[in-house]
Amino acid sequence: MNCRLLPGTDPVRFIQTIVATLADPGIKVTWDPEELEPIPSSGRDHPLYGAIEKASSRRFPGARVVPLLSPGSSDARFFRRLGVPCYGLMPFPLTREEAGRVHGAYDRLPLDSVEPALRFAHDLIREAAR
Repeated sequence: MNCRLLPGTDPVRFIQTIVATLADPGIKVTWDPEELEPIPSSGRDHPLYGAIEKASSRRFPGARVVPLLSPGSSDARFFRRLGVPCYGLMPFPLTREEAGRVHGAYDRLPLDSVEPALRFAHDLIREAAR
């Protein structure tokens, strides 16, 4: 079982909860010791988050930047462990149906979503460099 924990969750306590919930000495629970170190989340008070908000408001007026836990995996945890803030972005205007296809069998983006995303990325880089 591969579990993605919310940032700030104590992995040791999580494992203890799994063992207690199973309550079966016949089931052996093992884990990767390297994964027991809690990994901090990237705060919304970081200048990079502010740059994301500014670029978003410029390119997508009225849109809100909100934290989201992706069901997918990334390498962000390795960087966050080193103190490097990481924020996943999805700056592609998508309908609900299009968003539901992300990483699915019909994973694709509408062509008219690519240019706004590229312009957003340009604005974000300029804002973050200030």
